[in-house]
Amino acid sequence: MPAVSGKPELVEPVPPEVEDLDDEEPAPPPFDTSSGTPVFVMLEKQGTNTRMPARNAMLAHSWGWGTATKATYDKCVTNARSVGEEMWCATEEKPAGSAELVARRKIRRNKSVFVEPADVADWGFAAPVGPVWLIGPERVCAAAVGRPIVGYYAVEGGGDFTDHFTFLELAWELTGCDAATREWSPIGVAAATFDESLRWVTSKAGPRERFDPATYQDALADELAKLPGAAKAEHAEESDAPDWWMQTIELPGNDLRELFVAAAWRGEDSPEGAGEYGCGDSEYVRVFQHRRGGTKIGDGSRGQLVGGLVGAGDAGYLVWTDSLEYSVARVEAQKLGSSLEIQTGGHHPEDGGQESYSLIGYCGP
Repeated sequence: MPAVSGKPELVEPVPPEVEDLDDEEPAPPPFDTSSGTPVFVMLEKQGTNTRMPARNAMLAHSWGWGTATKATYDKCVTNARSVGEEMWCATEEKPAGSAELVARRKIRRNKSVFVEPADVADWGFAAPVGPVWLIGPERVCAAAVGRPIVGYYAVEGGGDFTDHFTFLELAWELTGCDAATREWSPIGVAAATFDESLRWVTSKAGPRERFDPATYQDALADELAKLPGAAKAEHAEESDAPDWWMQTIELPGNDLRELFVAAAWRGEDSPEGAGEYGCGDSEYVRVFQHRRGGTKIGDGSRGQLVGGLVGAGDAGYLVWTDSLEYSVARVEAQKLGSSLEIQTGGHHPEDGGQESYSLIGYCGP
Protein backbone atom coordinates (compact mmCIF):
# COMPACT_ATOMS: atom_id res chain seq x y z
CA MET A 1 0.00 0.00 0.00
CA PRO A 2 1.46 3.42 -0.91
CA ALA A 3 2.54 5.57 2.02
CA VAL A 4 0.67 8.81 2.67
CA SER A 5 2.68 12.00 2.42
CA GLY A 6 2.23 15.16 4.39
CA LYS A 7 2.74 16.23 7.98
CA PRO A 8 1.10 13.70 10.31
CA GLU A 9 -1.08 14.60 13.24
CA LEU A 10 0.65 13.72 16.51
CA VAL A 11 -1.05 10.90 18.37
CA GLU A 12 -0.47 10.37 22.08
CA PRO A 13 1.54 7.14 22.58
CA VAL A 14 -0.31 4.12 23.96
CA PRO A 15 1.62 1.26 25.65
CA PRO A 16 1.21 -2.07 23.80
CA GLU A 17 0.70 -5.40 25.45
CA VAL A 18 4.14 -6.95 25.85
CA GLU A 19 4.88 -10.55 24.95
CA ASP A 20 8.12 -12.44 25.37
CA LEU A 21 9.99 -13.03 22.12
CA ASP A 22 11.65 -16.42 22.03
CA ASP A 23 13.45 -16.06 18.70
CA GLU A 24 15.67 -13.01 18.35
CA GLU A 25 18.12 -12.29 15.57
CA PRO A 26 21.76 -12.43 16.64
CA ALA A 27 23.23 -9.02 17.38
CA PRO A 28 25.78 -7.66 14.90
CA PRO A 29 29.40 -7.47 16.05
CA PRO A 30 29.90 -4.45 18.30
CA PHE A 31 31.52 -1.26 17.10
CA ASP A 32 35.19 -1.20 18.13
CA THR A 33 35.65 1.64 20.65
CA SER A 34 39.25 0.75 21.56
CA SER A 35 40.46 3.94 19.85
CA GLY A 36 37.75 6.12 21.42
CA THR A 37 34.00 6.56 21.46
CA PRO A 38 32.38 8.74 18.76
CA VAL A 39 29.95 11.32 20.18
CA PHE A 40 27.59 13.96 18.78
CA VAL A 41 28.89 17.49 19.31
CA MET A 42 26.51 20.46 19.38
CA LEU A 43 28.45 23.29 17.83
CA GLU A 44 27.71 27.00 18.17
CA LYS A 45 23.95 27.44 17.54
CA GLN A 46 23.80 24.03 15.84
CA GLY A 47 22.68 20.56 16.82
CA THR A 48 20.14 21.49 19.48
CA ASN A 49 16.66 22.95 19.63
CA THR A 50 17.48 24.83 22.84
CA ARG A 51 19.41 28.03 23.49
CA MET A 52 22.55 26.74 25.19
CA PRO A 53 24.64 28.68 27.71
CA ALA A 54 27.80 27.13 26.23
CA ARG A 55 29.29 27.73 22.81
CA ASN A 56 30.00 24.02 22.25
CA ALA A 57 28.70 20.92 24.00
CA MET A 58 28.54 17.14 23.70
CA LEU A 59 25.12 15.51 23.77
CA ALA A 60 24.93 12.85 26.47
CA HIS A 61 21.33 11.76 25.88
CA SER A 62 17.81 12.98 25.18
CA TRP A 63 14.55 11.49 26.45
CA GLY A 64 11.14 11.53 24.79
CA TRP A 65 9.42 10.25 21.69
CA GLY A 66 11.81 8.51 19.28
CA THR A 67 14.74 8.16 21.70
CA ALA A 68 14.34 4.47 22.62
CA THR A 69 17.17 2.26 21.39
CA LYS A 70 16.58 0.27 18.21
CA ALA A 71 16.72 -3.04 20.07
CA THR A 72 14.11 -1.86 22.59
CA TYR A 73 11.90 -0.44 19.86
CA ASP A 74 12.09 -3.52 17.61
CA LYS A 75 11.14 -5.84 20.45
CA CYS A 76 8.23 -3.65 21.53
CA VAL A 77 6.81 -2.84 18.08
CA THR A 78 6.31 -6.52 17.28
CA ASN A 79 3.28 -6.43 19.56
CA ALA A 80 2.00 -2.97 18.55
CA ARG A 81 -1.49 -2.90 17.02
CA SER A 82 -1.85 0.80 16.23
CA VAL A 83 0.09 3.97 15.43
CA GLY A 84 -0.27 5.06 19.04
CA GLU A 85 1.27 1.84 20.31
CA GLU A 86 4.14 2.05 17.79
CA MET A 87 4.88 5.57 18.99
CA TRP A 88 4.88 4.38 22.58
CA CYS A 89 7.53 1.84 21.66
CA ALA A 90 9.77 4.67 20.47
CA THR A 91 9.18 6.73 23.62
CA GLU A 92 11.64 6.81 26.48
CA GLU A 93 10.45 8.03 29.86
CA LYS A 94 12.34 10.97 31.36
CA PRO A 95 14.58 10.11 34.34
CA ALA A 96 13.36 10.33 37.90
CA GLY A 97 13.93 13.76 39.41
CA SER A 98 14.09 15.58 36.09
CA ALA A 99 10.71 17.30 36.52
CA GLU A 100 11.72 18.52 39.97
CA LEU A 101 15.01 19.87 38.58
CA VAL A 102 13.25 21.71 35.75
CA ALA A 103 10.83 23.29 38.24
CA ARG A 104 13.51 24.17 40.81
CA ARG A 105 15.83 25.76 38.26
CA LYS A 106 12.87 27.38 36.43
CA ILE A 107 14.09 26.02 33.10
CA ARG A 108 11.91 27.34 30.31
CA ARG A 109 10.96 25.43 27.19
CA ASN A 110 13.52 25.71 24.33
CA LYS A 111 16.24 26.82 26.74
CA SER A 112 19.01 24.97 28.59
CA VAL A 113 21.06 25.94 31.66
CA PHE A 114 24.13 24.80 33.56
CA VAL A 115 23.32 22.49 36.48
CA GLU A 116 25.34 20.77 39.18
CA PRO A 117 26.80 17.29 38.53
CA ALA A 118 24.81 16.00 41.53
CA ASP A 119 21.57 17.04 39.79
CA VAL A 120 22.12 14.47 37.01
CA ALA A 121 24.24 11.87 38.82
CA ASP A 122 21.44 9.27 38.75
CA TRP A 123 20.44 9.75 35.11
CA GLY A 124 22.78 7.02 33.87
CA PHE A 125 25.10 9.13 31.69
CA ALA A 126 28.43 10.10 33.21
CA ALA A 127 30.70 12.69 31.65
CA PRO A 128 33.70 11.38 29.67
CA VAL A 129 36.79 11.13 31.85
CA GLY A 130 39.16 12.42 29.18
CA PRO A 131 38.86 15.07 26.50
CA VAL A 132 36.52 15.07 23.50
CA TRP A 133 38.50 15.49 20.31
CA LEU A 134 37.00 17.81 17.72
CA ILE A 135 38.08 17.13 14.14
CA GLY A 136 38.20 19.78 11.43
CA PRO A 137 39.43 19.95 7.83
CA GLU A 138 42.83 21.32 8.90
CA ARG A 139 43.37 20.35 12.54
CA VAL A 140 42.08 18.55 15.61
CA CYS A 141 41.52 19.99 19.08
CA ALA A 142 41.20 18.35 22.50
CA ALA A 143 38.15 19.94 24.18
CA ALA A 144 37.89 19.71 27.95
CA VAL A 145 34.61 18.39 29.35
CA GLY A 146 32.99 20.92 31.66
CA ARG A 147 29.66 21.43 33.41
CA PRO A 148 26.45 19.49 32.71
CA ILE A 149 23.73 21.29 30.74
CA VAL A 150 20.02 20.49 30.94
CA GLY A 151 17.22 21.81 28.76
CA TYR A 152 14.02 20.74 27.05
CA TYR A 153 12.01 21.50 23.93
CA ALA A 154 8.73 20.44 22.32
CA VAL A 155 8.21 18.98 18.86
CA GLU A 156 5.71 21.61 17.72
CA GLY A 157 6.49 24.40 20.19
CA GLY A 158 3.75 23.44 22.64
CA GLY A 159 3.28 20.96 25.45
CA ASP A 160 4.54 21.02 29.03
CA PHE A 161 7.49 19.10 30.39
CA THR A 162 5.51 15.92 31.11
CA ASP A 163 4.24 15.62 27.52
CA HIS A 164 5.68 12.71 25.54
CA PHE A 165 6.40 15.10 22.65
CA THR A 166 8.57 17.25 24.91
CA PHE A 167 12.23 16.24 24.91
CA LEU A 168 14.64 16.44 27.82
CA GLU A 169 18.26 16.98 26.80
CA LEU A 170 21.44 16.36 28.82
CA ALA A 171 24.74 17.64 27.45
CA TRP A 172 28.27 18.38 28.68
CA GLU A 173 30.00 21.70 28.10
CA LEU A 174 33.10 21.57 25.88
CA THR A 175 35.78 24.21 26.36
CA GLY A 176 39.12 25.11 24.82
CA CYS A 177 38.19 24.81 21.12
CA ASP A 178 36.06 27.88 20.57
CA ALA A 179 37.88 29.35 17.56
CA ALA A 180 36.29 28.72 14.14
CA THR A 181 33.74 26.35 15.67
CA ARG A 182 31.75 25.84 12.49
CA GLU A 183 34.64 23.98 10.87
CA TRP A 184 34.38 21.00 13.21
CA SER A 185 32.81 17.69 12.30
CA PRO A 186 29.46 16.99 14.01
CA ILE A 187 31.12 13.85 15.35
CA GLY A 188 33.80 14.11 18.01
CA VAL A 189 35.71 11.30 19.70
CA ALA A 190 35.94 10.84 23.46
CA ALA A 191 39.39 9.38 24.09
CA ALA A 192 42.45 9.90 26.27
CA THR A 193 44.67 9.96 23.16
CA PHE A 194 43.81 10.40 19.50
CA ASP A 195 45.27 10.08 16.02
CA GLU A 196 45.93 13.77 15.41
CA SER A 197 46.52 13.16 11.69
CA LEU A 198 42.79 12.62 11.07
CA ARG A 199 40.89 15.37 9.26
CA TRP A 200 37.20 15.94 8.57
CA VAL A 201 36.26 15.76 4.88
CA THR A 202 32.69 16.55 3.83
CA SER A 203 31.13 14.43 1.11
CA LYS A 204 30.35 15.60 -2.41
CA ALA A 205 27.30 14.22 -4.22
CA GLY A 206 27.45 13.73 -7.98
CA PRO A 207 24.45 14.16 -10.28
CA ARG A 208 21.55 11.70 -10.20
CA GLU A 209 21.50 10.03 -13.63
CA ARG A 210 19.48 7.46 -15.57
CA PHE A 211 21.26 4.21 -16.52
CA ASP A 212 20.57 0.73 -17.87
CA PRO A 213 21.79 -2.17 -15.67
CA ALA A 214 21.99 -4.42 -18.75
CA THR A 215 24.59 -2.24 -20.50
CA TYR A 216 26.31 -0.59 -17.53
CA GLN A 217 30.08 -1.28 -17.51
CA ASP A 218 31.49 0.93 -14.73
CA ALA A 219 32.16 0.31 -11.01
CA LEU A 220 30.27 -2.65 -9.50
CA ALA A 221 28.86 -3.68 -12.90
CA ASP A 222 28.51 -7.31 -11.78
CA GLU A 223 26.53 -6.26 -8.70
CA LEU A 224 24.25 -3.95 -10.63
CA ALA A 225 23.54 -6.59 -13.30
CA LYS A 226 21.78 -8.65 -10.60
CA LEU A 227 19.45 -5.85 -9.53
CA PRO A 228 16.66 -6.12 -12.15
CA GLY A 229 15.89 -9.65 -11.00
CA ALA A 230 15.96 -8.65 -7.34
CA ALA A 231 13.79 -5.60 -8.02
CA LYS A 232 11.22 -7.68 -9.89
CA ALA A 233 11.11 -10.24 -7.07
CA GLU A 234 10.45 -7.49 -4.51
CA HIS A 235 7.83 -5.75 -6.69
CA ALA A 236 6.16 -8.67 -8.46
CA GLU A 237 2.98 -6.62 -8.81
CA GLU A 238 4.70 -4.28 -11.30
CA SER A 239 4.42 -5.31 -14.95
CA ASP A 240 6.12 -2.32 -16.60
CA ALA A 241 9.89 -1.77 -16.79
CA PRO A 242 11.06 0.69 -14.11
CA ASP A 243 13.18 3.81 -14.45
CA TRP A 244 16.73 3.07 -13.23
CA TRP A 245 18.75 5.82 -11.53
CA MET A 246 22.15 6.07 -9.87
CA GLN A 247 24.16 8.62 -7.92
CA THR A 248 27.75 8.54 -6.62
CA ILE A 249 28.73 10.27 -3.37
CA GLU A 250 32.47 10.69 -2.85
CA LEU A 251 34.97 11.97 -0.32
CA PRO A 252 37.12 14.52 -2.21
CA GLY A 253 40.77 13.47 -2.29
CA ASN A 254 39.89 9.91 -1.29
CA ASP A 255 39.05 6.76 -3.26
CA LEU A 256 36.02 5.75 -1.14
CA ARG A 257 32.60 6.08 -2.74
CA GLU A 258 28.98 5.39 -1.90
CA LEU A 259 26.73 4.37 -4.78
CA PHE A 260 22.96 4.84 -4.64
CA VAL A 261 20.93 2.79 -7.14
CA ALA A 262 17.14 2.84 -7.49
CA ALA A 263 14.37 1.57 -9.71
CA ALA A 264 11.07 3.47 -9.74
CA TRP A 265 7.65 2.49 -11.07
CA ARG A 266 5.16 5.30 -11.62
CA GLY A 267 1.65 5.18 -10.21
CA GLU A 268 -1.47 6.77 -11.69
CA ASP A 269 -0.93 10.10 -9.91
CA SER A 270 2.84 10.29 -10.36
CA PRO A 271 4.33 13.78 -10.94
CA GLU A 272 4.91 14.52 -14.61
CA GLY A 273 8.36 16.08 -14.28
CA ALA A 274 11.40 14.12 -15.44
CA GLY A 275 12.99 12.43 -12.44
CA GLU A 276 10.14 13.44 -10.12
CA TYR A 277 8.30 10.78 -8.15
CA GLY A 278 5.61 10.83 -5.48
CA CYS A 279 4.33 8.76 -2.60
CA GLY A 280 1.97 6.82 -4.89
CA ASP A 281 4.93 5.47 -6.85
CA SER A 282 6.95 2.32 -6.05
CA GLU A 283 10.70 2.10 -5.50
CA TYR A 284 13.48 -0.46 -5.12
CA VAL A 285 16.70 0.89 -3.55
CA ARG A 286 20.22 -0.46 -3.05
CA VAL A 287 23.26 1.33 -1.61
CA PHE A 288 26.87 0.14 -1.93
CA GLN A 289 30.17 1.37 -0.48
CA HIS A 290 33.21 0.79 -2.69
CA ARG A 291 36.63 2.02 -3.71
CA ARG A 292 37.11 3.97 -6.91
CA GLY A 293 38.51 0.96 -8.78
CA GLY A 294 35.29 -0.96 -8.12
CA THR A 295 36.18 -3.01 -5.02
CA LYS A 296 33.05 -3.33 -2.88
CA ILE A 297 33.68 -2.88 0.85
CA GLY A 298 30.08 -2.83 2.08
CA ASP A 299 26.42 -2.42 1.21
CA GLY A 300 23.22 -1.29 2.82
CA SER A 301 21.82 2.17 3.52
CA ARG A 302 22.88 3.91 6.71
CA GLY A 303 21.39 7.30 5.83
CA GLN A 304 23.13 9.95 3.74
CA LEU A 305 26.92 9.94 3.65
CA VAL A 306 27.92 13.37 5.02
CA GLY A 307 31.66 12.90 5.35
CA GLY A 308 34.57 10.97 6.72
CA LEU A 309 37.46 11.18 9.16
CA VAL A 310 40.46 10.82 6.86
CA GLY A 311 44.09 10.16 7.69
CA ALA A 312 47.16 9.31 5.62
CA GLY A 313 45.16 9.38 2.39
CA ASP A 314 42.50 6.92 3.53
CA ALA A 315 39.26 7.27 5.47
CA GLY A 316 39.43 6.00 9.03
CA TYR A 317 35.67 6.40 9.53
CA LEU A 318 32.63 7.13 7.36
CA VAL A 319 29.78 9.24 8.79
CA TRP A 320 26.09 9.20 7.76
CA THR A 321 22.96 10.98 8.98
CA ASP A 322 19.28 10.06 8.74
CA SER A 323 17.96 13.09 10.69
CA LEU A 324 17.31 11.22 13.95
CA GLU A 325 20.88 10.05 14.44
CA TYR A 326 24.35 9.81 12.98
CA SER A 327 25.99 6.51 12.11
CA VAL A 328 29.75 5.96 12.17
CA ALA A 329 31.62 2.98 10.74
CA ARG A 330 35.32 2.24 10.64
CA VAL A 331 36.92 1.45 7.28
CA GLU A 332 38.93 -1.73 7.78
CA ALA A 333 41.12 -2.33 4.68
CA GLN A 334 38.72 -3.92 2.17
CA LYS A 335 35.73 -4.07 4.52
CA LEU A 336 33.40 -1.61 6.20
CA GLY A 337 32.99 -2.34 9.89
CA SER A 338 29.85 -2.33 12.03
CA SER A 339 28.03 0.95 12.57
CA LEU A 340 27.66 2.85 15.80
CA GLU A 341 24.42 4.83 15.94
CA ILE A 342 24.70 8.20 17.70
CA GLN A 343 21.49 9.92 18.69
CA THR A 344 21.24 13.63 17.91
CA GLY A 345 17.86 14.51 19.37
CA GLY A 346 17.76 17.51 17.05
CA HIS A 347 15.46 16.53 14.21
CA HIS A 348 12.26 14.53 14.00
CA PRO A 349 10.16 13.15 11.13
CA GLU A 350 7.44 15.80 11.32
CA ASP A 351 10.12 18.50 11.09
CA GLY A 352 11.03 17.66 7.50
CA GLY A 353 11.42 13.94 7.00
CA GLN A 354 14.21 11.45 7.26
CA GLU A 355 17.35 11.96 5.21
CA SER A 356 17.94 9.29 2.58
CA TYR A 357 18.76 8.83 -1.09
CA SER A 358 15.20 7.81 -1.93
CA LEU A 359 13.75 8.98 -5.26
CA ILE A 360 10.32 9.26 -3.65
CA GLY A 361 11.41 10.99 -0.46
CA TYR A 362 9.84 10.76 2.99
CA CYS A 363 6.21 9.59 3.13
CA GLY A 364 4.99 9.72 6.78
CA PRO A 365 4.12 8.83 9.38
